[in-house]
Amino acid sequence: MPPVIVPSEMPKVETPPRPKTYKVKKGDCLWKIAGKVYGNPFKWGRIYRANKAKIKNPNRIYPGQVLAIPWD
Repeated sequence: MPPVIVPSEMPKVETPPRPKTYKVKKGDCLWKIAGKVYGNPFKWGRIYRANKAKIKNPNRIYPGQVLAIPWD
């Protein structure tokens, strides 16, 4: 029977860094952005509340806008 090798520690899985900002692209909406960033489009309101000074109407965002992405 061959010897069993047990690693002393588990390999570390690197997770990609969380984005702090998002640059709006053509065809984006808050729903799509929340889906991409959080994995849950229903969290679009979180992005809207963090960017109220930049977004007057949540149904109108424009390509080139840079939005803050809150994580807490």
